[in-house]
Amino acid sequence: MRGGFDPRGHGRSGGPRGSYTIPELLADLGDPESVRLTRYPGVSRILKPLVLSAARLFPEVRVPVSLYLDLDAEPVRFLGTARAVAGQAPLFVPYIRLKGLASLASCPLPRPVEEIRTPVMILHGERDTIFPSSYVEGIYRRLTCHKRLQVHPGLPHYLIVDYLAEILPGVLQWLEETCAVGTS
Repeated sequence: MRGGFDPRGHGRSGGPRGSYTIPELLADLGDPESVRLTRYPGVSRILKPLVLSAARLFPEVRVPVSLYLDLDAEPVRFLGTARAVAGQAPLFVPYIRLKGLASLASCPLPRPVEEIRTPVMILHGERDTIFPSSYVEGIYRRLTCHKRLQVHPGLPHYLIVDYLAEILPGVLQWLEETCAVGTS
């Protein structure tokens, strides 16, 4: 059995499916890093003012996730692509409401990355098409806390699900080192 976060507007949680803003999700989750990524960065910069205006007028309009994430490009071991898995997942919401998309484009981070004090280990698949390596490396460089970036050559975004045996030894080693540092 796998568990996971089920925020408002997703899966079995309350509220209309896909109806949320990033501040609402952050409140649901606690205090995570907000991520601003897009499939078409050049176009997104041009469209951002239009999306923000349209969201004020039509906040509940559905925007397909495929407009900003290329689910066909992300492989899932033994199952095909993220799109194929999503199409079979009963809790997958294939769209985001316009108000959510607008908040992705405009919501400030809840706290600057540089202020994070908790040790952070970032696991990244070199073939991840959802979070580009340059983005992950940029976040990593900004962290000032005890940190480690573990890049796995040839692995996709779903490495923690599909390749647990490959990544677990490095995670355990980091946890042992980090816990030892914290107790000395």
